[in-house]
Amino acid sequence: MKAKFRFKYSATFYVLFGVIYALALTALIWNGIRLYNAAAQSIELGVYKTLSIVISLVLPIAVGTLITAAILNSAYTVTDNSLEVNFGFLKEKYALSDITEVIKNVRYSTLHVRFKEESSYKIVIDENEFDDFSSLIVKRCKNATYGETDEEIKK
Repeated sequence: MKAKFRFKYSATFYVLFGVIYALALTALIWNGIRLYNAAAQSIELGVYKTLSIVISLVLPIAVGTLITAAILNSAYTVTDNSLEVNFGFLKEKYALSDITEVIKNVRYSTLHVRFKEESSYKIVIDENEFDDFSSLIVKRCKNATYGETDEEIKK
């Protein structure tokens, strides 16, 4: 059975996403007007001009698509034997058997997952879901332990 925990972005990220959307929309409109004006004139568009205008139209659409995917499709999915991290169109998979510890930092309100090779991964979810996420990982991974700390967690 799968359990899904969505990324929790800060307000700063949403403002940054909004600024990027605004810039992409501005570039799309401006380059659309340039393309319309160039097509209305009787001059011939060269390969360079045509290519630059097409790229100028495709790039804002691609950026908008990537940002939208990052907002809508970013989540941690815990399955019976893996932890899947989806960030937009990117996906990473970790075996639950590689997880050794789940650490909750009560001072900084963060959650980290530590692996066998001593690396750790910061989990960015809503603070109210920390306990649900931690208990699910510990329940599905017999070798994993849960701990709390108030010190800086080393990566």
